Amino acid sequence: MQPITVMVVETGQSQAISTRDLEGNSNIRILHESKLNDYNTVESLLQEQEGTVDFIESTLEKIGRLNPKTVLINANQTIQEYCDLLVAMHYQQPDIQVILVINDSTSEDYVLKALSCGAQGFITNELSALDFIKVVNAIDQGEIWVSRKILTKAMDQVLFS
Repeated sequence: MQPITVMVVETGQSQAISTRDLEGNSNIRILHESKLNDYNTVESLLQEQEGTVDFIESTLEKIGRLNPKTVLINANQTIQEYCDLLVAMHYQQPDIQVILVINDSTSEDYVLKALSCGAQGFITNELSALDFIKVVNAIDQGEIWVSRKILTKAMDQVLFS
């Protein structure tokens, strides 16, 4: 069985996504464009961009070059930047799955908007490596990874809109 390839997109994060525990897993392969730093976290693949277009173009170019199955995006920018990226990714490479890394203070509206733009799952950066593997495998099988509370709100929006 081919490993699930994961590309990490970070945009000048104050706290990077840890990939140390994932390196030995045979089912998931983290695609690196840069070397691991002393803290065993992926160095920023993207530096802060001047505009959304630069961010999207740069990310799409890296996706095209690395050809991942899953993209893990550390979501700390405005939702519109990510929605623009998600829509562009869906248009250019519809088979790529996207997981957004959020924090506990991320609003439900943000998550719902990102779902409507094409995100398949949401995790926090405190997620254990074992749970991360579960999420990636579930999304690879076509599932959506959200909390039950978010799923209920999404269903309400679909049913009552």
